[in-house]
Amino acid sequence: MAPTIPSALRAQDKYKWTNTESTQARRTRGRVTGEDEPEMFGEDAIPRPSGALEKQIQLDREAKKESLDRELAARLAVVELQKRNEDLKILTFDTTGMNPDDAAKIEALKAKTRATYFNF
Repeated sequence: MAPTIPSALRAQDKYKWTNTESTQARRTRGRVTGEDEPEMFGEDAIPRPSGALEKQIQLDREAKKESLDRELAARLAVVELQKRNEDLKILTFDTTGMNPDDAAKIEALKAKTRATYFNF
């Protein structure tokens, strides 16, 4: 006669998704239930700012935004200046003794740069 396997040891009961008792126990572990459950949304612990303070906060935000805008404009001006200096470097190239095709390309770039920055 073959020994019988208790239901707790059968293969079908050892996996958590087939054993409803083990998954339900995990779901409720550490959970507060009943009257001891804390209130999630009650009175504000921190009072809201008064009207004058709210206006001051708004003024501070606007001042900070203006400061950031000025800083951004200054950075953009520096970048534009760097770009212009890089573009103007082409005017310093000497094309004497170069391959005629390369010299023609550089002269075309020089003409384009002059037209862009000096309105020739």
